[in-house]
Amino acid sequence: MGVSAGPVQIAPGVYRIDAPLGTRVSAMYLFVGSERSALLDTGCAGDIGNFVVPALAQLGVAREHVEAVVVSHCDVDHSGGVAEIPRHLPRASILAHRLDADAMESLQAFESERSRSFRAVYGFDEEPDAVAWMRSVAGFGPISRRVEGGEEIDLGDRVLQVLHVPGHSLGHLAVHDPSTGVLAISDAILGDAVPLADGSPAFPPTYRFERSYLATIERVRALAPQFLATAHYGVFEGVAVGGFLDTSRDFAHELRRAVRDTVGAVRRGLRLGDLVAELNTTIGSWPREGTMHALAFPVVAHIEALVEDGELRLTPAADGALIEAIG
Repeated sequence: MGVSAGPVQIAPGVYRIDAPLGTRVSAMYLFVGSERSALLDTGCAGDIGNFVVPALAQLGVAREHVEAVVVSHCDVDHSGGVAEIPRHLPRASILAHRLDADAMESLQAFESERSRSFRAVYGFDEEPDAVAWMRSVAGFGPISRRVEGGEEIDLGDRVLQVLHVPGHSLGHLAVHDPSTGVLAISDAILGDAVPLADGSPAFPPTYRFERSYLATIERVRALAPQFLATAHYGVFEGVAVGGFLDTSRDFAHELRRAVRDTVGAVRRGLRLGDLVAELNTTIGSWPREGTMHALAFPVVAHIEALVEDGELRLTPAADGALIEAIG
Protein backbone atom coordinates (compact mmCIF):
# COMPACT_ATOMS: atom_id res chain seq x y z
CA MET A 1 0.00 0.00 0.00
CA GLY A 2 1.78 3.15 -1.18
CA VAL A 3 1.04 6.59 0.27
CA SER A 4 -1.85 8.28 -1.55
CA ALA A 5 -1.39 11.95 -2.38
CA GLY A 6 -4.80 12.96 -1.02
CA PRO A 7 -7.97 11.54 0.48
CA VAL A 8 -9.22 8.31 -1.10
CA GLN A 9 -12.92 7.53 -1.00
CA ILE A 10 -13.50 3.92 0.04
CA ALA A 11 -17.31 4.19 0.37
CA PRO A 12 -19.82 7.05 0.17
CA GLY A 13 -18.77 9.63 2.76
CA VAL A 14 -15.77 7.59 4.01
CA TYR A 15 -12.19 8.58 3.13
CA ARG A 16 -8.76 7.14 3.83
CA ILE A 17 -6.06 9.73 4.59
CA ASP A 18 -2.52 8.36 4.36
CA ALA A 19 0.55 9.63 6.18
CA PRO A 20 4.08 8.31 5.60
CA LEU A 21 5.57 6.43 8.55
CA GLY A 22 9.21 5.96 7.61
CA THR A 23 9.13 3.17 5.03
CA ARG A 24 5.55 2.29 5.99
CA VAL A 25 2.13 3.92 5.64
CA SER A 26 -0.29 4.88 8.41
CA ALA A 27 -3.89 5.61 7.48
CA MET A 28 -6.50 7.70 9.25
CA TYR A 29 -10.19 7.54 8.30
CA LEU A 30 -12.62 10.43 7.86
CA PHE A 31 -16.39 9.90 8.01
CA VAL A 32 -18.22 12.87 6.47
CA GLY A 33 -21.89 13.30 7.32
CA SER A 34 -24.56 15.84 6.46
CA GLU A 35 -24.25 17.68 9.79
CA ARG A 36 -20.85 16.75 11.17
CA SER A 37 -17.79 14.57 10.53
CA ALA A 38 -15.68 12.17 12.58
CA LEU A 39 -12.03 11.15 12.30
CA LEU A 40 -10.41 7.88 13.37
CA ASP A 41 -6.87 8.42 14.68
CA THR A 42 -4.48 11.34 14.77
CA GLY A 43 -1.27 9.86 13.35
CA CYS A 44 2.08 11.05 14.68
CA ALA A 45 2.75 14.60 15.83
CA GLY A 46 2.35 16.84 12.78
CA ASP A 47 0.13 14.50 10.75
CA ILE A 48 -3.11 16.37 11.51
CA GLY A 49 -1.72 19.63 10.13
CA ASN A 50 0.25 18.06 7.31
CA PHE A 51 -2.29 15.53 6.00
CA VAL A 52 -5.74 15.80 7.60
CA VAL A 53 -6.20 19.56 7.24
CA PRO A 54 -5.19 19.53 3.52
CA ALA A 55 -7.49 16.54 2.94
CA LEU A 56 -10.40 18.43 4.47
CA ALA A 57 -9.66 21.38 2.19
CA GLN A 58 -9.56 19.12 -0.87
CA LEU A 59 -12.93 17.65 0.08
CA GLY A 60 -14.45 21.04 0.84
CA VAL A 61 -15.10 20.04 4.47
CA ALA A 62 -14.65 22.80 7.04
CA ARG A 63 -12.36 21.96 9.95
CA GLU A 64 -15.21 22.93 12.29
CA HIS A 65 -17.33 20.17 10.72
CA VAL A 66 -15.17 17.55 12.46
CA GLU A 67 -16.80 17.18 15.86
CA ALA A 68 -15.38 13.82 17.00
CA VAL A 69 -11.91 12.30 16.87
CA VAL A 70 -11.77 8.66 17.96
CA VAL A 71 -8.25 7.58 18.92
CA SER A 72 -8.05 3.86 18.33
CA HIS A 73 -5.25 3.06 20.79
CA CYS A 74 -2.20 4.36 22.59
CA ASP A 75 0.61 3.74 20.05
CA VAL A 76 2.28 6.98 18.98
CA ASP A 77 1.54 6.54 15.25
CA HIS A 78 -2.16 6.68 16.17
CA SER A 79 -2.29 8.97 19.21
CA GLY A 80 0.76 11.18 18.61
CA GLY A 81 -1.34 14.03 17.23
CA VAL A 82 -3.72 14.28 20.19
CA ALA A 83 -2.14 17.51 21.45
CA GLU A 84 -2.71 19.20 18.05
CA ILE A 85 -6.43 18.51 17.75
CA PRO A 86 -7.66 21.66 19.57
CA ARG A 87 -5.60 23.88 17.24
CA HIS A 88 -6.52 22.23 13.96
CA LEU A 89 -10.01 20.83 14.68
CA PRO A 90 -11.39 23.33 17.21
CA ARG A 91 -14.84 21.76 17.68
CA ALA A 92 -13.68 18.17 17.97
CA SER A 93 -14.16 16.10 21.10
CA ILE A 94 -11.37 13.51 21.53
CA LEU A 95 -12.63 10.02 22.42
CA ALA A 96 -10.47 7.16 23.71
CA HIS A 97 -11.09 4.03 25.70
CA ARG A 98 -10.51 4.48 29.41
CA LEU A 99 -7.95 1.63 29.42
CA ASP A 100 -5.68 3.40 26.89
CA ALA A 101 -6.39 7.05 27.71
CA ASP A 102 -3.70 7.53 30.38
CA ALA A 103 -1.01 6.45 27.92
CA MET A 104 -2.23 9.13 25.49
CA GLU A 105 -2.02 11.85 28.10
CA SER A 106 1.34 11.08 29.73
CA LEU A 107 4.77 9.94 28.53
CA GLN A 108 5.35 8.17 31.84
CA ALA A 109 2.13 6.17 31.49
CA PHE A 110 2.85 5.41 27.83
CA GLU A 111 6.28 3.97 28.57
CA SER A 112 5.32 2.04 31.70
CA GLU A 113 2.05 0.65 30.29
CA ARG A 114 2.95 0.25 26.63
CA SER A 115 6.26 0.87 24.91
CA ARG A 116 8.60 -0.28 27.71
CA SER A 117 6.18 -2.44 29.65
CA PHE A 118 8.36 -5.60 29.64
CA ARG A 119 11.10 -4.14 31.83
CA ALA A 120 9.61 -4.78 35.27
CA VAL A 121 8.69 -8.46 34.91
CA TYR A 122 10.92 -9.70 32.10
CA GLY A 123 13.97 -7.42 32.23
CA PHE A 124 13.52 -6.73 28.51
CA ASP A 125 13.53 -3.19 27.14
CA GLU A 126 13.03 -1.34 23.86
CA GLU A 127 16.08 -0.21 21.91
CA PRO A 128 17.26 3.35 22.77
CA ASP A 129 16.82 4.59 19.18
CA ALA A 130 13.21 3.39 19.15
CA VAL A 131 12.52 5.04 22.51
CA ALA A 132 13.95 8.32 21.20
CA TRP A 133 11.87 8.13 18.01
CA MET A 134 8.64 7.47 19.88
CA ARG A 135 9.28 10.42 22.18
CA SER A 136 9.95 12.64 19.17
CA VAL A 137 6.62 11.91 17.43
CA ALA A 138 4.32 11.71 20.45
CA GLY A 139 2.24 14.75 21.40
CA PHE A 140 0.52 13.88 24.66
CA GLY A 141 -2.64 15.79 25.51
CA PRO A 142 -5.96 15.57 27.34
CA ILE A 143 -8.67 13.17 26.25
CA SER A 144 -12.10 14.82 26.20
CA ARG A 145 -14.15 11.69 26.77
CA ARG A 146 -13.15 8.27 28.10
CA VAL A 147 -15.42 5.65 26.60
CA GLU A 148 -16.16 1.95 27.05
CA GLY A 149 -17.32 1.00 23.55
CA GLY A 150 -20.93 0.96 22.44
CA GLU A 151 -21.18 4.73 22.04
CA GLU A 152 -22.70 6.29 18.92
CA ILE A 153 -21.66 9.29 16.84
CA ASP A 154 -24.53 10.94 14.96
CA LEU A 155 -23.33 12.47 11.69
CA GLY A 156 -26.79 13.67 10.69
CA ASP A 157 -27.44 11.34 7.78
CA ARG A 158 -26.16 8.22 9.57
CA VAL A 159 -24.91 7.01 12.93
CA LEU A 160 -21.46 5.52 13.59
CA GLN A 161 -20.83 2.91 16.26
CA VAL A 162 -17.73 2.99 18.48
CA LEU A 163 -16.62 -0.59 19.21
CA HIS A 164 -14.23 -1.94 21.84
CA VAL A 165 -11.95 -4.40 20.02
CA PRO A 166 -9.14 -5.28 22.46
CA GLY A 167 -6.13 -7.51 21.85
CA HIS A 168 -3.54 -5.26 20.26
CA SER A 169 -4.04 -3.06 23.31
CA LEU A 170 -6.48 -3.33 26.21
CA GLY A 171 -8.51 -0.33 25.09
CA HIS A 172 -8.39 -0.56 21.31
CA LEU A 173 -11.38 1.05 19.55
CA ALA A 174 -12.86 0.71 16.06
CA VAL A 175 -15.48 2.71 14.17
CA HIS A 176 -18.33 0.91 12.41
CA ASP A 177 -20.45 2.60 9.74
CA PRO A 178 -23.29 0.10 9.15
CA SER A 179 -24.84 2.22 6.39
CA THR A 180 -21.77 1.85 4.14
CA GLY A 181 -20.48 -1.50 5.41
CA VAL A 182 -17.19 0.08 6.53
CA LEU A 183 -15.50 -1.16 9.69
CA ALA A 184 -12.36 0.87 10.43
CA ILE A 185 -10.23 -1.18 12.83
CA SER A 186 -6.86 0.60 12.77
CA ASP A 187 -4.48 -2.02 14.33
CA ALA A 188 -7.06 -4.26 15.99
CA ILE A 189 -6.18 -7.19 13.68
CA LEU A 190 -2.73 -7.61 12.22
CA GLY A 191 -2.39 -10.51 9.78
CA ASP A 192 0.90 -12.43 9.89
CA ALA A 193 3.22 -9.40 9.49
CA VAL A 194 2.97 -5.63 9.48
CA PRO A 195 3.95 -4.49 5.96
CA LEU A 196 6.19 -1.85 4.50
CA ALA A 197 4.66 0.56 1.99
CA ASP A 198 5.57 -1.85 -0.83
CA GLY A 199 3.73 -4.70 0.89
CA SER A 200 6.77 -6.68 2.02
CA PRO A 201 6.95 -7.73 5.70
CA ALA A 202 8.36 -5.18 8.12
CA PHE A 203 7.88 -6.84 11.52
CA PRO A 204 5.60 -9.27 13.40
CA PRO A 205 1.96 -8.60 14.27
CA THR A 206 2.13 -6.87 17.64
CA TYR A 207 -1.01 -8.05 19.40
CA ARG A 208 -0.55 -8.09 23.17
CA PHE A 209 -3.44 -10.08 24.72
CA GLU A 210 -4.12 -13.52 23.23
CA ARG A 211 -7.69 -14.27 24.23
CA SER A 212 -9.11 -10.84 23.57
CA TYR A 213 -7.25 -10.66 20.23
CA LEU A 214 -8.75 -13.94 19.04
CA ALA A 215 -12.17 -12.88 20.31
CA THR A 216 -11.88 -9.60 18.38
CA ILE A 217 -11.10 -11.50 15.18
CA GLU A 218 -14.28 -13.54 15.60
CA ARG A 219 -16.37 -10.51 16.56
CA VAL A 220 -15.28 -8.76 13.37
CA ARG A 221 -16.05 -11.89 11.38
CA ALA A 222 -19.57 -11.93 12.85
CA LEU A 223 -20.12 -8.29 11.84
CA ALA A 224 -19.34 -9.29 8.25
CA PRO A 225 -18.17 -5.86 7.05
CA GLN A 226 -18.05 -5.18 3.34
CA PHE A 227 -14.95 -3.03 3.83
CA LEU A 228 -12.33 -3.66 6.54
CA ALA A 229 -10.27 -0.47 6.81
CA THR A 230 -6.88 -0.87 8.49
CA ALA A 231 -4.08 1.50 9.42
CA HIS A 232 -1.18 -0.23 7.66
CA TYR A 233 -2.64 -2.80 5.23
CA GLY A 234 -5.05 -0.67 3.26
CA VAL A 235 -8.70 -1.68 2.85
CA PHE A 236 -9.90 -5.25 2.46
CA GLU A 237 -13.16 -5.76 0.57
CA GLY A 238 -15.59 -8.65 0.24
CA VAL A 239 -14.06 -12.12 0.45
CA ALA A 240 -10.62 -10.63 1.18
CA VAL A 241 -11.91 -9.65 4.64
CA GLY A 242 -12.34 -13.29 5.64
CA GLY A 243 -8.93 -14.19 4.25
CA PHE A 244 -7.24 -11.53 6.37
CA LEU A 245 -9.10 -12.71 9.47
CA ASP A 246 -8.10 -16.32 8.81
CA THR A 247 -4.45 -15.36 8.33
CA SER A 248 -4.48 -13.39 11.59
CA ARG A 249 -6.08 -16.22 13.57
CA ASP A 250 -3.80 -18.90 12.11
CA PHE A 251 -0.65 -16.92 12.88
CA ALA A 252 -1.70 -16.52 16.52
CA HIS A 253 -2.32 -20.24 16.86
CA GLU A 254 1.02 -21.04 15.22
CA LEU A 255 2.95 -18.69 17.48
CA ARG A 256 1.25 -20.04 20.61
CA ARG A 257 2.38 -23.56 19.68
CA ALA A 258 5.90 -22.32 18.95
CA VAL A 259 6.16 -20.54 22.31
CA ARG A 260 4.96 -23.63 24.18
CA ASP A 261 7.21 -26.04 22.28
CA THR A 262 10.33 -23.85 22.43
CA VAL A 263 10.05 -23.37 26.19
CA GLY A 264 9.22 -27.05 26.68
CA ALA A 265 12.37 -28.12 24.85
CA VAL A 266 14.64 -26.30 27.33
CA ARG A 267 14.74 -27.86 30.81
CA ARG A 268 16.37 -24.88 32.47
CA GLY A 269 13.77 -22.41 31.19
CA LEU A 270 14.33 -19.24 29.19
CA ARG A 271 14.46 -15.48 29.66
CA LEU A 272 12.16 -13.49 27.40
CA GLY A 273 15.04 -12.09 25.34
CA ASP A 274 16.41 -15.57 24.65
CA LEU A 275 12.97 -16.95 23.78
CA VAL A 276 12.24 -14.09 21.36
CA ALA A 277 15.68 -14.45 19.75
CA GLU A 278 15.06 -18.14 19.16
CA LEU A 279 11.57 -17.64 17.76
CA ASN A 280 12.71 -14.78 15.54
CA THR A 281 14.83 -17.23 13.54
CA THR A 282 11.97 -19.65 12.88
CA ILE A 283 8.70 -17.69 12.78
CA GLY A 284 7.59 -15.34 10.01
CA SER A 285 9.25 -13.76 6.98
CA TRP A 286 10.11 -10.30 8.32
CA PRO A 287 13.74 -9.08 8.67
CA ARG A 288 15.47 -10.41 11.79
CA GLU A 289 17.35 -7.20 12.47
CA GLY A 290 15.45 -4.72 14.65
CA THR A 291 12.30 -6.81 15.13
CA MET A 292 12.96 -8.43 18.52
CA HIS A 293 10.91 -6.00 20.59
CA ALA A 294 7.97 -6.18 18.18
CA LEU A 295 7.92 -9.97 18.44
CA ALA A 296 8.01 -9.71 22.23
CA PHE A 297 4.44 -8.34 22.21
CA PRO A 298 2.69 -11.46 20.84
CA VAL A 299 5.17 -13.77 22.58
CA VAL A 300 4.29 -12.27 25.96
CA ALA A 301 0.60 -12.52 25.02
CA HIS A 302 1.00 -16.27 24.60
CA ILE A 303 3.26 -16.69 27.65
CA GLU A 304 0.58 -15.08 29.82
CA ALA A 305 -2.18 -17.25 28.32
CA LEU A 306 -0.10 -20.42 28.72
CA VAL A 307 0.65 -19.51 32.34
CA GLU A 308 -3.07 -19.02 32.93
CA ASP A 309 -3.73 -22.39 31.29
CA GLY A 310 -1.20 -24.12 33.57
CA GLU A 311 1.26 -25.02 30.81
CA LEU A 312 4.02 -22.54 31.70
CA ARG A 313 5.17 -20.75 34.85
CA LEU A 314 7.14 -17.60 35.54
CA THR A 315 9.82 -17.65 38.22
CA PRO A 316 10.67 -14.07 39.28
CA ALA A 317 14.33 -13.03 39.22
CA ALA A 318 16.21 -9.75 39.54
CA ASP A 319 17.32 -9.84 35.89
CA GLY A 320 13.95 -10.94 34.50
CA ALA A 321 11.51 -13.77 35.04
CA LEU A 322 12.46 -17.27 33.98
CA ILE A 323 9.88 -18.88 31.68
CA GLU A 324 9.53 -22.59 32.33
CA ALA A 325 7.34 -25.47 31.17
CA ILE A 326 5.20 -27.33 33.70
CA GLY A 327 5.28 -31.11 33.52
